[in-house]
Amino acid sequence: MPVVYGELKLFLYANRFSKRNTQKIFGDASTGSRLGIGSSYNLIINLDFPMARGGGAALIKKFLALGNNYLAVTALVAAGCAFAFYAWQRDIGLDLWDEGFLWYGVQRTMLGEVPVLDFFAYDPGRYYWSAAIMLVLDDAGLLALRIAGAAIQAIGLFFGLLALGTVTKKEDRFFILIAAITLVIWMFPRHKYFDITALLALIFVFTWLVQRADLRRYFIAGLTVGIVAVFGKNHGVYGLTASALILGYLWLERSGPGLLKSISALSAGIAAGYAPVLILMVMQPGFTEAFWQSIVFLLTGGAAIIPVNIPWPWRVSFGDKTIIGLVFLAVFVWAVVGIPWILWLRYKHKHVPALWVSCAALGLPYAHAVSLRADIPHLSQALYPVLLAALGGIAMQRPAKRMACAGFICLLSIVVMLGRHPGWDCRPGKECAEVELLGDRLKLPPSVDRDMKLLNSLNEQYAAPARTFFVAPFWPGAYAAFEKKAPVWEVYAFATRDDAFQRREIARIEAANPGFVLIYDLPLDGRDELRYSRSHALIAEYVEKNYVLLEGYSENPAYRIYASKQNRQ
Repeated sequence: MPVVYGELKLFLYANRFSKRNTQKIFGDASTGSRLGIGSSYNLIINLDFPMARGGGAALIKKFLALGNNYLAVTALVAAGCAFAFYAWQRDIGLDLWDEGFLWYGVQRTMLGEVPVLDFFAYDPGRYYWSAAIMLVLDDAGLLALRIAGAAIQAIGLFFGLLALGTVTKKEDRFFILIAAITLVIWMFPRHKYFDITALLALIFVFTWLVQRADLRRYFIAGLTVGIVAVFGKNHGVYGLTASALILGYLWLERSGPGLLKSISALSAGIAAGYAPVLILMVMQPGFTEAFWQSIVFLLTGGAAIIPVNIPWPWRVSFGDKTIIGLVFLAVFVWAVVGIPWILWLRYKHKHVPALWVSCAALGLPYAHAVSLRADIPHLSQALYPVLLAALGGIAMQRPAKRMACAGFICLLSIVVMLGRHPGWDCRPGKECAEVELLGDRLKLPPSVDRDMKLLNSLNEQYAAPARTFFVAPFWPGAYAAFEKKAPVWEVYAFATRDDAFQRREIARIEAANPGFVLIYDLPLDGRDELRYSRSHALIAEYVEKNYVLLEGYSENPAYRIYASKQNRQ
């Protein structure tokens, strides 16, 4: 029996299927979307959209008829934008580097391994979120991972629009739509939706706290800080820093409960939100030590993000790089002047929107992230405080000025960012190869297609069917693509490791006995000391002594390919 929300119908069927009879179809625009989950019971979710049946006008009327129900409007817009982004580029591209790092970790988590303990990983939250969704879908493929990402993207966009709603005229639905497009176009890259959502959740919850500070809201704010720390300890640190700044602001305002009670409620919330990691520390042998080692690695600079010079607008050629430079400048200017400006407005007894207070408190710590590595992915993780502050200011203007300014920012964002998303790589007129990977049909740009053909050839010749291989340092996605367990703990090796660590990794390689080795000996960011042969010299030396160098497999001189001596005998 269908469950109906407006025009979205979810048909749930439970049918007993064998796994080999499971059929998965997703994205059929003429019949709706269907997900088949092959396990003991098969669950089919049919998303019957009026757009797919030629009823686009009906959906628009429903949207307009929502009136002042801002919660419904934001939910619909957030879900619609995330779904549209997913539908546009769900099957395009394959990033063996960062997206592959996440994909491999989620696959291992689905099999019962523990992030950080059993493999080099981000903090555990994103792995358990993605693994839960992919287990429901009974699918370890890339599209299932991207469904999990689209879900968290929709949640983040929802939080961002809710925060903006504190200053937005609720009846101005087209401004909400323009703002949503602006926010979503900056959500890049797709494997970092978790980090962007963490920031947007913090912006919303601190806005909500400043609006009316009481013990319940302090607890929920702390709970949010704890939860985002489960997804990334850096977000926990940034959220804690912003919490202190907001506590100071509210103390100046003489708003809410006393300082001690506020700190207690906030601390209790943080502990509750961070409970999943605390439980892992208590219940999972070895996790506490691995977790603290990961913190030490960060603090000692071993995992320091490799710096990239900030592209100041006066140092780059004119064009979209100039706009990017101006955005970087805006992030840093807001980080410096945001809090003093808020205090000046308060001193002048002028109205200070809660959204601006939240964005100012978060702008300062999140500027740290982009200062470490000034590239577009890190910019996207730090931009939202200044972007939402700007959109909030625009929302308070007269209608004509509001729409003109919002439309201008949206247009500039599209011009700068649209071509950076994977969906643009396979636009009409661009050559892309269609391949099948773990049951998913993907479209790959030529360079990625060549790399996958190389890996497939090596796997078939030296590692199939059950033998693993060793790929270092930048392609953890190769293990996920072939559903192999990596022979090492450090599946993404971007930093120099000491001899003791490398000897432990060599012992793991010996035990796993990989069929072939591919070392991508690239000088990362042009720095020769970051070649794998120098940052992991002992492991590279072990490979040279125990494996046979192969010729003729690739024209890329950075690819050093070796076969096991057993395979060459």
